[in-house]
Amino acid sequence: MDFRQLVEDRLAELGENVNSFEAKNGWRQGFLRTIVRKDEKRTVPNIERAKEICEAMGLEFYIGPPRPMQKASDFSEDAVARIDPSVDGSPEALRMGFLPIPFHQQDKGHRGVGPIALARSWLIEQGLRPDDTYLVSTPNDDMAPTLGSGDLLLVDASKELSPDAELSVFRFNSAIGVGWALAPSKNSAVVFFEGRYTLPVVAKGPQFSDFQYIGQVVARFDDLPRPWISNHERLDLLNRAKALINKV
Repeated sequence: MDFRQLVEDRLAELGENVNSFEAKNGWRQGFLRTIVRKDEKRTVPNIERAKEICEAMGLEFYIGPPRPMQKASDFSEDAVARIDPSVDGSPEALRMGFLPIPFHQQDKGHRGVGPIALARSWLIEQGLRPDDTYLVSTPNDDMAPTLGSGDLLLVDASKELSPDAELSVFRFNSAIGVGWALAPSKNSAVVFFEGRYTLPVVAKGPQFSDFQYIGQVVARFDDLPRPWISNHERLDLLNRAKALINKV
């Protein structure tokens, strides 16, 4: 992504336009516009100007060696390393510093299945409250090839549905699902999937009462990273979700 695209995306996230943001920061007219132009008059800012723009927009300005890409809320590697498959929710597990994490009650396929023990220290480090943390098994292939049916996921039920798309677990029309869920407006929900032929879930008005947001996926229990999307992709999903809601 080039600097122009970064600036445009950030303006959209902030609910600003070029003119309003220039005025808010006391910049001369054209200070920002010349950077986002889409013709031959577009300019590339020098380091000082780029730094000033990034700081005003709340973006990190960094020059240096490439840094490892951080995956949003990717706890899987640490979680897997701390799971001992020989323990569960037994008193012995509690004495060993593990806490029993149950399957969510909406995961009908695992009713009666015992909890899996996770290290108390890991849960604390990640800011996860045991009472809000559940296990869910991916119910189908709607998120294939990223997630397959039966993949084991850790869900934080304290998270709420928001305009930012997050990999989430939800219940709609009596069925549990996993997908990129967001709230494009009040009392509405849209869920996108990665399956080529899987249509989005669109819930608004009376249908929204049938939509239950269960929580955000914070880890997956295999050797693969948790799926993530960039801010640019989040913005694209939000715009698509608004368009779908407006059609309902």
